[in-house]
Amino acid sequence: MPLSHQHERGLRPELLDRDTSEEFVEPMVEDLPDGANLDSLDDKPEDWTSGFDVEQEDGRNPVMWGEAVVRLLQSHEDCRNTTLHLERGYPGDPGHATHDVEADNRWMPSYQKKKFAEMNGWFREVVGVGERPSGESPDGIMEHPNVVLLTRSASSRPGKYKLGPVDHADQLRDSWTAVYHKMRNHFRSLGVEWQYDKRVEPHPGDGENQCYPHEHIVLLIDSPDLQLSDLRPIVEEHVETCDAAGPVAHDLDVEDWDANREDVGTAEIRKPDEIDNLAAYVCDYASIEPADLLERELPYVAFAASMWAVNAQTISRSDAACRASTADACKQRFEHSQCDQDLDHGEEIRRKEIRQQRKLVCAECGSPHGIDQSQTLVEAKHGTDDGPTAVADGGRDWHEEREDSLRDRWPSADAAVAVGEQPTRTGREIRNPDDSDKGKAITDRDIRLLVRGLGEGVRRPEWMKDGWILEHDPRYRPDPDDPLVYSAWSRAPDLRDPLPRIVVFLQERYSLHPDRIAEFVHQERADYDPQEDMVSFRRPPAWRLDAITVHGERHSVDDGGGGVQLVETRLSGEALKDWIRRNTRILEMAADTCGQLLWKGSHTRVSDVVDRLAERAGASVDRCEHIIEAFVDVPHRPIPWWEPECWGCSDGEYEGDRETSTWECWNCGDQYPIQ
Repeated sequence: MPLSHQHERGLRPELLDRDTSEEFVEPMVEDLPDGANLDSLDDKPEDWTSGFDVEQEDGRNPVMWGEAVVRLLQSHEDCRNTTLHLERGYPGDPGHATHDVEADNRWMPSYQKKKFAEMNGWFREVVGVGERPSGESPDGIMEHPNVVLLTRSASSRPGKYKLGPVDHADQLRDSWTAVYHKMRNHFRSLGVEWQYDKRVEPHPGDGENQCYPHEHIVLLIDSPDLQLSDLRPIVEEHVETCDAAGPVAHDLDVEDWDANREDVGTAEIRKPDEIDNLAAYVCDYASIEPADLLERELPYVAFAASMWAVNAQTISRSDAACRASTADACKQRFEHSQCDQDLDHGEEIRRKEIRQQRKLVCAECGSPHGIDQSQTLVEAKHGTDDGPTAVADGGRDWHEEREDSLRDRWPSADAAVAVGEQPTRTGREIRNPDDSDKGKAITDRDIRLLVRGLGEGVRRPEWMKDGWILEHDPRYRPDPDDPLVYSAWSRAPDLRDPLPRIVVFLQERYSLHPDRIAEFVHQERADYDPQEDMVSFRRPPAWRLDAITVHGERHSVDDGGGGVQLVETRLSGEALKDWIRRNTRILEMAADTCGQLLWKGSHTRVSDVVDRLAERAGASVDRCEHIIEAFVDVPHRPIPWWEPECWGCSDGEYEGDRETSTWECWNCGDQYPIQ
């Protein structure tokens, strides 16, 4: 069984067998310079007279599943004997340091232990089950927690052919997006909060699906009356979107899940207080075991080879679950005497952009878990006893935001400083009051001066250096009789007026986004002026991978980055012919003719037709079907003297000769008259 039967499926390059051939290139006598001949050239290239052979790649076929297992074990053994050499900064830097660490991967016990610890932390923070090493038992954030165990699987033989392990895993992976959206929309309609932890593991048992993957989803759902039937739409979505998934295998033949809970194994609901050790129970369900790959049973190793072949992710969690386990780890570091973390989780708050949303997060770990997002940053830092001044600036730390923005703009910089306000332009051209062609584009600074004017009793003299400011100051209107004379406008709002009124007033004159106007107003109310503020940051030297040692041999590491580069398959030879049999109707056409077809009107064995399709069409369903439509047909009568196999029973053969009038099957008696 090859890893995959797909054409153009990405695999690790070491898991591809390259099909090559040599082609002879004729001597390039015709490429001689004008007026020259071979005898006149003193230093003539050898290939001009003798030609040469070139090697070309005809295909890239996946290796067999067993070969992938061998190569995975070899790679794993190399990793077990690999040391990573890390370096911080460079020699001569104040913070320069080096550190060696043993390599790790997801098939090692340390990785499994880490994931088990993260699941424990997730349960503690969300459900309130279990204790941290310090003995603290936090209260979970869910009032009515439910632990849901959901299984997604697919058949390794959904039709006539058995799927390759990579193709089978793709079936599960490709349907996950639809299942996830179904869960999100369905639970939203139920009005419940939920989080998930999803793990891919080998199918249990020794049936036909042995060694193939299936998926466990652990859900934490906050609902006082969750029923098993509430999970049925999610399973139905999986069966509908995964071609290899069957309804019976997912208990959809059971009409009423709530009344027949004992007959439903696809989904299970448990209350946390019903289980003595929740994390251990779930880890047993999800096959989480702190064992090295070399200690695993062969089915697990074969499963691991199929995941390793495409660098597939075997564990994924919702953002909320990740943030909860991160917060738990932050609290453990604060409570542990050997850690140098001085602040508890959430004790110091900062703003951070997460998925294009600015959130309040813990300054130590960056997780927003357990932090009230409805409060302002000022309230988070100083509490709510500061009175109305706590939200006078909109609850934002402008200096810190500018510092974060500076840091985000230059992620590669070791240090940076910014003074004053960036002269961002809106793109609108503002002309002078005399209607001359000379104008200027309005900047953030200009808008700030206009907003500031709402709170100024007297115009500052320095604002008069640009004459156009009068025309665009919202507090003044030109005199109808003399356009160059401006007078105060009674409808102009004051800076202390409600924000919506100021926004509406300014939008009457300027096409500015309401959020930008609100930002300027909040800054002016807080007496904050970026022009007078200097922000800076300095990053400590970061650790980087300098070299690795494998089996005692040191290797340098390029700065181009790591990661697995997958190479697409390009089927050829027998792999291509097998692809044609699986993906075209050629075998269906020959099903009732004992493997005989007509190729351009002549009786031809189906294997020969497949060979010709491979030569002419390659791995393209459209091209294959076009050739089949043009050249291939189904014969109406057998030719016994060419292919004696009986069409009637397929077990016997026709007997006779061309001189007799009839051929007859010795097994079933089917007769074929000669016309």
